[in-house]
Amino acid sequence: MSIIRAPRPEGNFYLLSKSISEDRRLSWAARGVLVFLLGKPDHWEISVAHLRGETATSAKPTGRDGVYGLLQELINAGYVQRHQGRHQRHQRGVAQT
Repeated sequence: MSIIRAPRPEGNFYLLSKSISEDRRLSWAARGVLVFLLGKPDHWEISVAHLRGETATSAKPTGRDGVYGLLQELINAGYVQRHQGRHQRHQRGVAQT
């Protein structure tokens, strides 16, 4: 089977290092979340509720524990850092490359 590429868009896209999409330490799902996060603007705060909502209407929604598991996978691989303030109820994450 060969890859047939669609016409390239002229805007609204970004470059992604192949080392990210081919990182075998990550599951397919974690790679997808990472690509989604890296497409967000600088200083965008990660919300587990928001990430859950992204798949709410998909054929296979990801629940709260699933999202936390994917984020933990990205933390373990060094792509995400978790920061939580002393009196904050919500966690904030930073996707890094």
